[in-house]
Amino acid sequence: IEVLCQNFCRYQRQTDDGQYQIVPTEKQKAFLARILCAEECFHFSEVGSGKTKVILPLLCQAFLSSNEAVHEQLARGGQCKHVLVVLVPEHLLHDARSQVFRYCLNLNFRDEYRVYDDIFALLHQDVQLGGQPAGSKFSLGGGGK
Repeated sequence: IEVLCQNFCRYQRQTDDGQYQIVPTEKQKAFLARILCAEECFHFSEVGSGKTKVILPLLCQAFLSSNEAVHEQLARGGQCKHVLVVLVPEHLLHDARSQVFRYCLNLNFRDEYRVYDDIFALLHQDVQLGGQPAGSKFSLGGGGK
C-alpha cells in the first residue's frame, strides 16, 4: 500500500511550495487495504472520503500492476482476476473516468483496456469478461449463466 501510494504521488501536480497536491491519508490507505485484502469484494465508504480522486486510481493501478501479492489478494482464494468492475454514481462518472485514464491507461501496464461508462454495456453480446463467451450472462445467486 505504501509503495502504491508513493507511486501515486509521483504523478501528482505540485503546489508552489513543491508539495504534491493529493497525498493519500492514513484513512484512505486503510480503506484501500480493506478493499484489497478483505474476503468480500463489495465495499462502501462515507461521502467525501476521496474515492474518486484517490482510491479509484490506486485500486486500478494495483489491479494493473504485476505485483503477485496484490493479485493473490484480489483472487480471494479463487482464480486470478482479469476484469475490474467499479460502480460509480452517475454524477461522479466524468471525474472517475478522467482519473482512470490519467493514472492507469497512461502508465501502459497492459496492452488492452476497455472502459465502459454504462453498466448495461457489459450485457452487450460483444463484451467478454474473463474469458467467458460473448453474450454470457451471470446471476448473482451463484446459479449459472
